[in-house]
Amino acid sequence: MKKVLLSLVLLFTLGCATSHHAQVSFVLQPQPSPPPCKGGGTLTLTTLTADAPYSTPLMAYSLAPLEVEFYAYHQWAAPLPKLVTQSLRESLYRWGCFTLTPYAPDHFLLKGRILQFLHRFQGEGSWGEVSIHFSLMYKDRVLAQKTFQARAPAHPNTPKGGAEALNQALRRVIRELMTWLEIETKSTEAE
Repeated sequence: MKKVLLSLVLLFTLGCATSHHAQVSFVLQPQPSPPPCKGGGTLTLTTLTADAPYSTPLMAYSLAPLEVEFYAYHQWAAPLPKLVTQSLRESLYRWGCFTLTPYAPDHFLLKGRILQFLHRFQGEGSWGEVSIHFSLMYKDRVLAQKTFQARAPAHPNTPKGGAEALNQALRRVIRELMTWLEIETKSTEAE
């Protein structure tokens, strides 16, 4: 009887331990309607880098300031720097203001670092928060640097709602970046 009972307990424990949830992966969408272009040039976009919590496919969230946790069953479809770079590259391509090419010293070079990319909860609400620092270089010198930040509300307060809010916030950052690029590259061309 003891052996039967022990076997049942073991089977029950193994059954619970091996149950799993389906992994859900999210992607980032490019800017749907870029602003009109009045400038242009040749631009090289490097793959963005990221601070430690944002350098993997793990989807980050925060319940309190200065705390970052990760969803267990929800993640990005690829490492976040790769996804953000792909979305940015596609948005710049659709914009048509710059010809995207491999690096050469007489091309503009855009580098970026993801500082924050998380689903933040506070009280009854939540939102997506994005912060990316960009450096624009030309002829091996830094022309300009700026940190772009955006937030977008998440509806509903779920990982899927957070992913959609992060997409919206990223699109706002990209739109502001496009305006900034146009201004900064024009001022260089005028020199």
